[in-house]
Amino acid sequence: MQHEPVVYKIRAKPRRQPSREDLPLTKEIAMTRSNGYVQRIKAHGFVGLRRLTQSISEAQARAMPTVHDQTTMLTYACLALVAELVVSACLMPTPQYGAPGRPRADFGVTRQHAIRVAVDGSPLAENLKALYYRSPSITGAPPWLYLETGDLGALKQRGKLRILAMREHKVKYPADDTRLADVEQQMIAEFADEVGLKPVWIDVDNPPNLIEFLLQGKGDLIAYTAPQSLTPNPEIAHTVPIARARYQLIIRADDHTIHRPADLSGRRVAMQDESPAWDAVKVLKTKYPTIKVETVPSYLSEETILERVASGQYDATVTTSTNLKTLLPARLNIKTAFDLTNDQPVAWATRSGAVDLIAALNKYLNQYQPARRIPEIYQDDLPALKERGILRVITRESPSNFFQFKGELLGFEYELVRRFAVQQKLRLEILVAPNNETALTWLNEGKGDIVAASLPIDNGNSDEPVAYSRIYNYSRYTVVGGAAESDLSGVNDLSDRQVIVPHRSPYLRSLQRLRDTGISVTLIEAPHEFTTKDIAERIAQGRRELAIVDSHELAIELRLRDDIKPLFPVGEPMPNGWAVRSGNEKLLDAVNDYLDKEYRSRFYNLTYQKYFKDPATAQQHLQLATERNTQLSPYDDFVKKYAEQYGFDWRLIVAQMYQESRFNPQALSRAGAQGLMQVLPKTASQLGYSDVRNPERGIRAGITYLHWLRDRFEPELVVHDRTWFALAAYNAGYGRIEDARRFAKELGLDPNRWFNNVERALYLLGRPQHMHRSRFRLCRCGETVDYVREIRARYHAYVHLTEPIQVASTSGQAPDGG
Repeated sequence: MQHEPVVYKIRAKPRRQPSREDLPLTKEIAMTRSNGYVQRIKAHGFVGLRRLTQSISEAQARAMPTVHDQTTMLTYACLALVAELVVSACLMPTPQYGAPGRPRADFGVTRQHAIRVAVDGSPLAENLKALYYRSPSITGAPPWLYLETGDLGALKQRGKLRILAMREHKVKYPADDTRLADVEQQMIAEFADEVGLKPVWIDVDNPPNLIEFLLQGKGDLIAYTAPQSLTPNPEIAHTVPIARARYQLIIRADDHTIHRPADLSGRRVAMQDESPAWDAVKVLKTKYPTIKVETVPSYLSEETILERVASGQYDATVTTSTNLKTLLPARLNIKTAFDLTNDQPVAWATRSGAVDLIAALNKYLNQYQPARRIPEIYQDDLPALKERGILRVITRESPSNFFQFKGELLGFEYELVRRFAVQQKLRLEILVAPNNETALTWLNEGKGDIVAASLPIDNGNSDEPVAYSRIYNYSRYTVVGGAAESDLSGVNDLSDRQVIVPHRSPYLRSLQRLRDTGISVTLIEAPHEFTTKDIAERIAQGRRELAIVDSHELAIELRLRDDIKPLFPVGEPMPNGWAVRSGNEKLLDAVNDYLDKEYRSRFYNLTYQKYFKDPATAQQHLQLATERNTQLSPYDDFVKKYAEQYGFDWRLIVAQMYQESRFNPQALSRAGAQGLMQVLPKTASQLGYSDVRNPERGIRAGITYLHWLRDRFEPELVVHDRTWFALAAYNAGYGRIEDARRFAKELGLDPNRWFNNVERALYLLGRPQHMHRSRFRLCRCGETVDYVREIRARYHAYVHLTEPIQVASTSGQAPDGG
């Protein structure tokens, strides 16, 4: 059984050497039932072990009385232990003291160790700190043991970017999940790589230390999800906002008595010591003085506090909406009661003098933050999906499922499910999973609505609670060998051979049973990230290995290469179906009705022929689809050049260019817009450009205009929302978008968020009864809503298809609405 580490929180007055009067215990000494710490301490021979264990025993026996002698004994023992721990951490680079890049900022040991000691203000601690900063070259010293207050150039000389973060904010989640903390870590790592720095994360226990350490030069960048302070600090500079967050009151899920602030009278609200939410709680307590605010030690993690709320130890606590997105999905026994504040911007921070660092961070965030998405998790059936207007489809990247060719999104499964979405009047959003197993996991977690990925219907063996559609295709597994492989006639010829089987193949168990019949076949289950192409390439290397692959995927590979060959089929044809969550009966009924109608129809037959039968029409598509093709349009070089100059992700511009002109430089609209980016000649002239039908000039004019529009929106907007507002203004005009923002506020929507807020107001402005609310007439406002949504969906698809596969995300919020 795992237990929380033993934690000692000891504060000492720094006026003189410790004495009985100067060293009281301040809050609490937390014990666990585990005594594993004793063995760990003995293993390293720490000084003070005997006194420490003796004091612990006395403390437990006497239930922590306030006798000065016992307090002093325990305090001195812990101080001695701290000295040994920190010195050992500097001299012994062992895993117990934190791997490089994961140091502790309180001069103790990592959370994984059995004991954590934080000493605030004691002379011993201050002397130790001074010693460390004078000796940054000690072998094994953590990378934060130096002071640096310089700008980007100074950081590059040291080669490190030290990121200060609250410990619970930096919790790492599984690779098949995405949370705000993970997204921030990924973004900071990418930024650090872009500017040639190594990211070093420094855990901090309480919020005030974030700013203190930054200003002292113990760190270079603060990454946190708390809203920015309402009181500006002239020594701190913030990046453009990466999210918006609000403070929320959290209660037990079964507590139905707290709905508004007045209901908190007489209730206990737990707050971390020195929490940034104190200002919001003080306002609440001023209005309702009977609220009992209980301060808990800052070393208690937010997760621990939430668990205590769920168990009833506390009535409520306060956290941010961004933290709650991270913590709530795993905790169904808590819920939000109400908001304490409105949304406030969340940003990274550094020293105000680091002008070059701030400029580099803002450029990076403007370019790439819109590409990052946090899953909005829901498990709605078809009626609720229609209210949202979005169908999230999970698939895999492969020639038979989903790929891109010259900016077009293609694939047999993609074309089938796109037609279904159109018939249901839903916008299609694609989520790319690395394998079928992950796709089904995402489906059941609520990150998508349908899996359309040539799934074999496996009702008897699947561990996932899913429902499969009716059959719409069949595939058969085939044994494949190298081109020089001798012909084999059946499974008996597999004796003494090695056979590679796809990850979690339905035939794995049946092939394993062959060994029971005396056939000594060796089965190798391929890694889950292996595609059919990967397996084929391994077989083609001339080894004596064989493989079993899907017949559809094999048919594509055989059209592209001649160094493998099919040997014989295995088992009966396997039916394919789409998957939905069990319980989404109306969605399943709609899918089955669609497949009943379309299976073997003219559309189905032509699509099947295109991808699996007709080499004349599909060969070129499939050749590029089997490679990691990063070319999206014939004009990528121009786009990359000017997108970089103006701080845009080039893939976003290509998605917009596709939406505007389908990559036709001679395109001309009814309104007179011209070229790849459909810029009006008058607008181009005002920007200093002419002849926008010239591809390079047209692209530069369009990007310049989009940049000008983005800069017209206030910098306090979250980066991705400024991007979506700029795209909407590109299509409908800046004035109409500002009118829509004002109307959104009247409707009680958020005027600072585009999706599901300002876009809804803009759509209403296009209706006759609301046209008087805009200064402009003849608004094709619904067109603009579709314009931004289509660009974003294509942009995110391009991101998936031009980078290594990322964690699935939805059209929902990124981090809080984009």
